[in-house]
Amino acid sequence: MDHGRLLQEVSSMAKVKIQFCVNNEICDEVSNLDRLKERYPDADIEPAECLNYCASCEKHPYVLVNGEMVSGRNIKKLFQYLDKRLR
Repeated sequence: MDHGRLLQEVSSMAKVKIQFCVNNEICDEVSNLDRLKERYPDADIEPAECLNYCASCEKHPYVLVNGEMVSGRNIKKLFQYLDKRLR
């Protein structure tokens, strides 16, 4: 049994995927996107034209983490919630 290969497969399965709508408040400033990349360097960070959460998207910043919405009433709160979940 190749333990190195098994460990690599398990590691890739646990990779965090962060998606965000390019129309959302999180994209208003490049610094927000840079902060995502800096805080979560091992995550796959993917922009999307639309994630079909338009009602939420208009009201507050949010991202999808492995398909689950994480949102905050402002950018600061969003990053606090992300830190609790991902750090």
